[in-house]
Amino acid sequence: MNRPIPYKGNKPYIFVSYAHKDSDRVWPIIARMQEDNYYIWYDEGITPGMEWADYIDTSLCGCYYFLAFLSKNYLASDNCKDELNRSRDVGIKNRLLIYLENVSLEGGMALRNNRVQAVLWYQYESEEECFSKLYTAANLENCRRQGPFSLFGDAVAGRSAEGRKPGLLGGIRKGQQEDPDERTEGRDESERTVQREEEDGETVYSCVLSSETEEEAFSGELLSGKNTFILTDPDCEDRTYQAALSEEEPVLIGRSRKENCQIVLSGAKAVSRRHCMVCLKDGRAMVSDLGSTNGTYLNGQPVTEETQIRAGDVLRIGGLNLAVEIRREEDLYDLS
Repeated sequence: MNRPIPYKGNKPYIFVSYAHKDSDRVWPIIARMQEDNYYIWYDEGITPGMEWADYIDTSLCGCYYFLAFLSKNYLASDNCKDELNRSRDVGIKNRLLIYLENVSLEGGMALRNNRVQAVLWYQYESEEECFSKLYTAANLENCRRQGPFSLFGDAVAGRSAEGRKPGLLGGIRKGQQEDPDERTEGRDESERTVQREEEDGETVYSCVLSSETEEEAFSGELLSGKNTFILTDPDCEDRTYQAALSEEEPVLIGRSRKENCQIVLSGAKAVSRRHCMVCLKDGRAMVSDLGSTNGTYLNGQPVTEETQIRAGDVLRIGGLNLAVEIRREEDLYDLS
């Protein structure tokens, strides 16, 4: 069969870990998942001239979901086992093991991965049974293009954004979905909320504001004075962090209160003591990595220099995917 084309972009994607000797079995599965609108990256998509190990690691650390195809070939490959261990070490929460054969993890690998969800592919009699089981895996749907699709919470088909107030930069709350590709297209001048539309046969979700605040909301500009920077974990609705953000008050993010972090991600071992920082410069919120061990990722891309961050972006810190909100001083209101 033709080699599937790996995904490249800012959507939440699946990293596929497999042994190259199993390509004849794994590629058809990847192709089927792509046909079913899942975003998938695998290592046949390496850019020529780039260092192999670095590129693999960057793609792995930036993924939303880690999917490993276990077999005798997989367990005989040091590279494959390194990827599996790395996925745990960097704190990727969404992991799934697909057993192509009746094999077992042993020793330290068994201990490190004993709580990972698994699909015993080899036990099912038909391909449809296999995919039916695979597609029930927790949070896998978040890497799919068509709805219900919401990286930020519940499925949003037909749901309005009740209670959202004008001026909220980006306006992404629990139960809403914004497609970044739709930020500037297909809008009229009236006030709207979350919409579900059919365009060229594809379901499109958009989150929009009134026309007077739309440019501010989607450009990430016009920030001044005091603002509130908010991070929300879409996998845990009670896990929301916020801190004041102004030119005089940058937001330091890490896992140690002793380092004077304004946002403390305690209990996350893959988060460095001082991991990254968000500051306000010339009316724009900017994020920079502070030499963290596992890196900082913005919309799946590594932050290697100071980069603008906007409401609706996804900030990955030590394995945590966090949705970004920014509220201006005049628009602050109770979070409840």
